[in-house]
Parts: sequence; structure tokens; C-alpha cells
Amino acid sequence: MTHLRYDSTFMLKSAAGKRGISPSELKALAPRVRLAREEMERGRRAGVLGFFDLPDKTADAGLCAELARDFRKKGFSDLLVIGIGGSDLGAKTLIRALDTGRGMCVSFLGNPDPEAVAHVLAGLDLKKTAVNVVSKSGETMEVLAVFLVIRERLIRSVGKGKHARQVVVTTGGSGALREMAEREGYAVLPVPENVGGRFSVFSSVGLFPAACAGIDVERLLAGAKNQVDDPSQSEKFASLQVLGWRKDLRVSVLMPYGEALSTLSVWYAQLLAESLGKTAAVGPTPYPALGAADQHSQLQLWMEGPADKIVTFVEAGKFRHAFRVPKAFPDILAAGALSGVDLEEIMHAERQATSEVLRDAGRPNGTIFIPTISEESVGALLQFFMQATAVAGSLLGIDAFNQPGVEAGKRLTRAILENP
Repeated sequence: MTHLRYDSTFMLKSAAGKRGISPSELKALAPRVRLAREEMERGRRAGVLGFFDLPDKTADAGLCAELARDFRKKGFSDLLVIGIGGSDLGAKTLIRALDTGRGMCVSFLGNPDPEAVAHVLAGLDLKKTAVNVVSKSGETMEVLAVFLVIRERLIRSVGKGKHARQVVVTTGGSGALREMAEREGYAVLPVPENVGGRFSVFSSVGLFPAACAGIDVERLLAGAKNQVDDPSQSEKFASLQVLGWRKDLRVSVLMPYGEALSTLSVWYAQLLAESLGKTAAVGPTPYPALGAADQHSQLQLWMEGPADKIVTFVEAGKFRHAFRVPKAFPDILAAGALSGVDLEEIMHAERQATSEVLRDAGRPNGTIFIPTISEESVGALLQFFMQATAVAGSLLGIDAFNQPGVEAGKRLTRAILENP
């Protein structure tokens, strides 16, 4: 079954005019795309690009699901995830899209903002709260700081001897968190060494919180594997984005239509920025948006402002709930015209209209269609974007898997704190 379809019609010159991509440009890039695919495959075989293999690691998903069930059986009603960046954005995206309310209530902390910490603590009964602290390096300053604050509160609540049974550490093979876990007896979930944080959503980093929320993580992996097995759509997306970059379309807007997918565009912003924004002075600027809300705040800029954007929409064919506008105020034209219309129909019409008016204005845009918002389709979406980003890095001639600019900032922050 196909869980995702990318429609690039309005990305092409035949629809979007001079800023669109021509068939000859795509044909000229095709050999380089084939080389990128071969490069990805060599990386997989060499054990370097581990994110490609995560959808096949169903045993890891089973371990996460088993641990989540164990916490629920012990009566824990809440999970507090402490992570930042790649350590929590993937889990946030999964839970925002797929949480049904049948599992544990999952909260997130990571930013060392005392107001945010106080707000989250005020809503938790720590006696019934499991804590998942996430950092691949085990040394992330913000995560350690927040965890130590929460740990102290947890010990006050349940006692030093009992608090360890409520803590799960998700980390690599070494580092401060690993040492704490060994010393205190915390449960440990591994992060593969060959998977970077922003590509780690289908490791224990994303799967354990998702399982705690009651999400079927094996179905997530099945959707992701659908894209691994057939990378043609993600390669097409990467090709068009790179060719657009060469035509000075330097801003990449991702606009899902549906609140459940709102965090997807924030997750994608990190993936794109850290992967493709490199010292070679390349890399599109990510621009998160939400349909239909941002038609009323951003569309004016996209239509008549700088012609430097590619807009990508995400639309679910069928929403999981249905509401029909009732008949009311028939003598008021604006209200009467909506009588009997499904809210889903309004969302579809608004996405289609926005895409078409952008096309008419010569602004390239594409749409990713998914059948519905399900574990399979969300798994496919995330894997699609990760693969497309990896291919785009290859086409741009850069390393999509490092982040030297981020590391420099981390070092300087520590120096400032140590020498105030």
C-alpha cells in the first residue's frame, strides 16, 4: 500500500512559469540523483547511515513497547520527556499527530526556562510520573540541567531509594547520563552510534515516548519502511528542491493542513537547517506554517512578496473525525452558504485554492498527499523527509550529517558559564 504521494505538478515550468523546473533540468540532474542513491546505499552497507535501517529494527520497537506497557501496569499515568532538538522534536511530532488519549499523558521539557519547568511541574503528580531523559552524547547541557532539577523534585516526592524505578535514560554508550544511569540503576535505552539526533525518531528516542502514549510503533516502522523500499518520491522531492535552490528559491515552506501535523513542520525545520545549512554557503531556510491558519497571516507575503520560496503542502485525504456545519441563520448569506458542508471539505478546498493561486502567481509549490493521519502515513512522512534531506545534501555537495556550527555554540556557552 502507498502511504504517501508527492504531486509536483505545480513545481514545473509548465504550471508555475519561469520560476518552475523544466523537464530538461530534471533530466540533466537524473544521473547525479542515481549517484546519490548509490552513495546512500554504500553508507548503509558501511554502517554509517543508520537511520535507513531503523524501520527494520522491529525488535527495538518491541523493547520500547514492552517497557511502556510495564510503566502503565505499575500505575504511572504520565511520562515526562526531557530532551532538546533531535532528542524530543521527533517524539513531539509523533505524539501530536497520533495521540489518542489511551496511553500515558506525555509532557516535554528541555529548554532550561524556569517558567516552563514550573508550569510543567504544576501539572504533574510526580508519584505517578515516569521520567525519560534523552541525550545521545549524554552531555547535553540543557538536558542535564533540567533533569537534575526534576530528579531532585522526584527524590523529594518518592525518596532516594525509589526514584530510580521511575527514570529511563535514552543515551549512547558513554557520557554523563550513562554514568548516572549505571550509578543509580536507571533503565537504559540505547541510541545507535550511527544515527544522528535529528534522524533518530525511529530509534528509542522517538519510539519509547510514542509507545507510552499508546501509539502502535510497529505500524510506524512499517510506514517508514514503505519509503525505504521505494525512495523515488523522496528523490523527486530532493531534486526539485535543489533545482529550486539554484533558481534562487531559497526558502522552504512546509504547510500541513491539520493541527495534528503542526509539529511536523517544526521537526522538519531542524532537520533541514542542521543538515543543509553549511559553510559552503548553501542551504534553504526552513519556514514552518500551518494550513489553513497561515493563509490569514503569511499568504500575502508568498503571493506578492519576494519570489524566493517553495511551498510544500501536506494534505490528509480523510480526517479521523467528521463535523458537518448545521443549518442556521438561512437569511444570512455567509452562514447559509455553509449549511451542510463538512469541515473536512473546507480544509481540502482551502488547500487546493491556495496551491492554485500560488501557481497562478508563478510561485512553485507541491503537495504531499496521505490517505489519513495514521501510524503508517506519519511514519512514511518522516522517513520521506529524512531521505530527501540526505539526497539533497549529496546533490549540494555537503555533509548532511554533521553540525559544526551548533557544536561551536555549545562550547562557548559552557565557557561563559564556567567563567562568568
